[in-house]
This record gives sequence, structure tokens and C-alpha cells, in this order.
Amino acid sequence: MALNRIKGDDELFVGGVFGANRARLIKEHRITHILSVIDHTVDRENEAFRHVKHLSIDIDDMEDQDILIHLPKIVRFIDSGLRGIDPSDSSAVASPGVVLVHCAMGKSRSVTAIIAYLLWKYPYRFGKSDPNISAKEAVSRALEWVRETRPIAGPNDGFMRQLEMWWDMGCPADSDDAVEREPAYQRWLYQREVEDAARIGRAPDRLRFEDEAATAEGSHHHHHH
Repeated sequence: MALNRIKGDDELFVGGVFGANRARLIKEHRITHILSVIDHTVDRENEAFRHVKHLSIDIDDMEDQDILIHLPKIVRFIDSGLRGIDPSDSSAVASPGVVLVHCAMGKSRSVTAIIAYLLWKYPYRFGKSDPNISAKEAVSRALEWVRETRPIAGPNDGFMRQLEMWWDMGCPADSDDAVEREPAYQRWLYQREVEDAARIGRAPDRLRFEDEAATAEGSHHHHHH
């Protein structure tokens, strides 16, 4: 299947870029909203896409990418699409829509977005009321939920860890910058910077360069004596 409907009551689909580009599938599933968790533009010339609401978030499928900061915007777009509410004008109520979330393969980035939405919308389904449920367990339950209709679903390890943080924060989505304002997010960013600096500081190239410089200086001094 190029596009898979997520199990449950939501008119929510997941797919890769191939499915997202196929006008026939967009019409067949009556897609009204497309969230591209990848740098992507829809073909407005094609009437299947003409009235589709589209949001593209340019992010690579790499463990060190910060997808966490985008989760509120992602969740708000999915939610407003499904409910038929214009996030920029809450008084303008449209009819409920059908949302497609896609990336390149429909495996990591798009699935991260969908898990973020599911954890926010249905926390009790994934163990919110059970104090013994860890963030890791809640996220893995949500992934299993997605895998029931999209077996290849599997966010990269970095995204899985960020989803666990999202759960621990209580899935803050009341504004686009909700994660940014979380102290836990700011600590995480700071920690990443510290680790990056340490990594760069210990870079073998730099050490080799310093050794060579020292050796050169040594022979240089030696030459003078």
C-alpha cells in the first residue's frame, strides 16, 4: 500500500513521497491536508492538489536532527485538519478533513509525527494512567499501534528518544513554540551543545595537527641550539 490509514477513528493516513504525489490516491482517499515531514511542494497545477492545505517541515532523517521542536506545529496541523478548524482563525469552522502525513519512505519522519499526535491525543491509550509505564514503553506502544497498518514504521533512534521526551513533557502543543519554552527542552539543547563541543575538542584531526605543530616546533628549537 502506498498510503496506509492509521488504525482508529481518525481520518489519518501515512505514506512516502511516491504515494503523496499520486493524484489518483489523493482523490481516492479524499485527502484535504498534507503534512510533508520533508522539504516538499505539492503540484498546485494538478486539480487533485489545488485546494489541499499543505505544510512542509524540512528535516533530514538523521538521529541528530531536532524534530522535537517541530512537534507542536506538527500536532496542531494534524489536529486542525482532522477537526476541520483553521488554526489561524478558530471561528472559521470547516468540515472535518482527511490528513496525510508523509516523508520520503513513510518510515521514520512521518511516523514520528504521527506518534507525537497519537501520544498527545490519546495519552490514556498508551498508558498515561499507569504510573509504572515509562516514556519508552508509551512510545513503543504507539509505534506498535502505527505498525498494525504500516508495518515498515520505525523512527530512527534519535527520534524515538525525542518522542520519549515529548511524552515526559506532557506533549505540550498549545502553541507552535510550546516545546521551545520547556525547561527540559532547553536543558537537552544545552547538553547537546556541550557534547558537540567535547566531540569537536577531541577531534583526532585537531590533536594530530597539534602534535605535528609541537614536533615541528621541537625540531625548530633544536635547530637553533
